[in-house]
Amino acid sequence: MKRNFSIICILSALTSVLCVLDPYSECLNLLNVNEDELHLIAVQENTSLSDKSGEYFLCVWKMKSIINEDGIVNVDKLKEFIKEELNRVMRVSPYIEKFITDNVDNCDLSSADTHTKTAIKVKNCHAKIMVNVLVPK
Repeated sequence: MKRNFSIICILSALTSVLCVLDPYSECLNLLNVNEDELHLIAVQENTSLSDKSGEYFLCVWKMKSIINEDGIVNVDKLKEFIKEELNRVMRVSPYIEKFITDNVDNCDLSSADTHTKTAIKVKNCHAKIMVNVLVPK
């Protein structure tokens, strides 16, 4: 319970900082999404592929060129995006860079039957890495 609370606090703070600098806020406004619901979903690494947040995450990933118009994931862009996010709140050591690379490489980022489902796959991978780096076990 304490770990979950820590995860939510840290990632909520990170999301708040990033909303000013990245497409998070633009997609929130564009899609008229409830930000409070997204904070809870953003830290989950096992969100259902059919979750309604797929449109929001697809918007974010497309703006960052992590998912292209054909629904293909650019793994290198995802790795770089995670490093950029972490660099805003901590020093990304070579160990953490390797951790990011190894974990992204182990995620299932294959295209799903819809782009929104692929976006959730990317979000789950992203959340797993962020939580493990920011709130180590």
